Amino acid sequence: MKLRSIDKDDIDQIVYIHERAFDGFLMTQLGSPFLKKYYEIAASYPKNITAIKEIENQKIIGFAIGFMNPEEFYPQLVEKKFTLMKKAFRYLILRPWLWKRVLESYLFAGSDYYERKSSDSVAELASIAVLPEYKGRGAGKELITYFINQAKAKNINMITLTTDAENNDEVNLFYQRNGFILSRAFEKSKGRLVNEYVYYIRLENEG
Repeated sequence: MKLRSIDKDDIDQIVYIHERAFDGFLMTQLGSPFLKKYYEIAASYPKNITAIKEIENQKIIGFAIGFMNPEEFYPQLVEKKFTLMKKAFRYLILRPWLWKRVLESYLFAGSDYYERKSSDSVAELASIAVLPEYKGRGAGKELITYFINQAKAKNINMITLTTDAENNDEVNLFYQRNGFILSRAFEKSKGRLVNEYVYYIRLENEG
């Protein structure tokens, strides 16, 4: 068993874990080709921070991925929107009600929300997931600890994340138990309330 960073050969397993862990979520409904392209883009971003939990036979049971200076990453993601939508097109045709949610997500990614995060000392934890059959065994805590340590090594002093505020008690408690502090709640899109959490890292060179 080991923890390590993501490489390009891990993407297919990451997509599988995402689909298992986030069944019914927007990105999952956009299909495996969309997810694969999204994680390829995320894994190739030079300022990413990633974590993999690997067990025997190189089986991955969980992952975490995020970005230093998210204000740089999300505009790049928005620029690739046509490539991503091409991957999701077949699924959007079958589920036309998703178009509105996709548009809202892109508008948020291109909004001024990330302006106050335009620093190489700030990182966002964008996604963390563990296969359902391995939940409750400490893998999530190991992943988030590895992620925080990687951020610290890169001189990050603050990690942020957002998660659904309603009907999501288990996830909110997970972040709170791992040192994340609730910063605020806000409406990310119409009818969707999210919590924003912050984790402050004490760097070694501070007194």
